[in-house]
Amino acid sequence: MDNSRHIAIIGGGFIGLEMAENLHKLGINITLIEAQNQVMPPVDFDMAQLLHQNMNVNDVELILSDAVKAFEKKENGISITLASGKKVSVDIVILSIGVKPNSELARAAGIQLNERGGIKVNSRLQTSAPSVWAVGDVIEVTNLVTNN
Repeated sequence: MDNSRHIAIIGGGFIGLEMAENLHKLGINITLIEAQNQVMPPVDFDMAQLLHQNMNVNDVELILSDAVKAFEKKENGISITLASGKKVSVDIVILSIGVKPNSELARAAGIQLNERGGIKVNSRLQTSAPSVWAVGDVIEVTNLVTNN
């Protein structure tokens, strides 16, 4: 990344913020683009404002409430077109947009899912189907704070 002068990070979750912080420390100009109205969606909106202020103080360009519509390879880098019509020109794009676990196979097999599509498991990670266990991002986990 020696020649990179400007990097866009798409996604303001934990990984996106970590990438922004570490690349910024290397002296690279960062634009972080988040489709939601705040970074770190799991945290309270007011708490996220502290992160927004920190990014502003550290000259990280933060674009909120604007999703990526298109990428176009240009002779001198990449042009990103946002839903608003705004264009951002960068050298590198890092996608940190998260994933939605695919539980369709479990659904088709009749395995019990929660309202968000996560596979319900017990403390041993066993599903509602005998002899079937599940792990990873697709399972429902117990919140250590609320125990739910």
